[in-house]
Amino acid sequence: MFMTLRSLSLALFLPGVLAACTSLTERRSATVRFKVEVTLRQNGLQKTGKAVWSYTLRRPAIQLVSSYDVDLYAEAIPIPLQNGLVAFVLPIGRVYSAPPNQWLEDAFLPLEERQDAIRIASLHNLSLRVGERKTIACFNNPQDSDRIRSKRFIFYCPQILTTKDLNNPRTLQIADFEQESGGGAGISVTKLKITITDEPPTNVLERWLPWLKSAQNRPLARDAQNNINWKLDSAIHHLRFPFERDS
Repeated sequence: MFMTLRSLSLALFLPGVLAACTSLTERRSATVRFKVEVTLRQNGLQKTGKAVWSYTLRRPAIQLVSSYDVDLYAEAIPIPLQNGLVAFVLPIGRVYSAPPNQWLEDAFLPLEERQDAIRIASLHNLSLRVGERKTIACFNNPQDSDRIRSKRFIFYCPQILTTKDLNNPRTLQIADFEQESGGGAGISVTKLKITITDEPPTNVLERWLPWLKSAQNRPLARDAQNNINWKLDSAIHHLRFPFERDS
């Protein structure tokens, strides 16, 4: 009889304990989809492009080095400009190589909501705020930061590649914000908006750059002497996160 009562007590007690533990356990993953709209200005003319990117944060089954595994899918935003020039706004910062998930968290999540214990829960709650939008202030040069110091969210503008020949990766150039000549041709970022969305991630880049899928990890930026321009090659391989992706 004693064992029977003890077993009955455990049967009644344990579910409550397990439920309490479960309520304290952070969800294992969260995914946020966000639309990025970028407006570029070239010689006084403004053009806008947009794409939907996806960011997933998950806690690994076995934690080794990092507390989280990050899955990021983002592809460059193509924007046709003047005189046959096409700009590709990369999902990476021009300086410090900040990835777009950092832009998202900086814009929408206060530091206290990015603490390790609640970060996934914060991202899940953010994914439910569909339609919420933030306008980002970015600067191309360090001296520009003083001009936009009153803005809440500032960082270096995205890296931009330009080309007039979409079929030839060797014609891609890094846009030079500091000079009117070169690949930049006077290009500047005038507006950058991020909106929480439930739309599927954009996957159109290979329609613009048909060589992209076959390029994978081989060097693409070579000069006439076949030397690799590593800075440009790195930018080209950031046209998409991750660069190798099955369509």
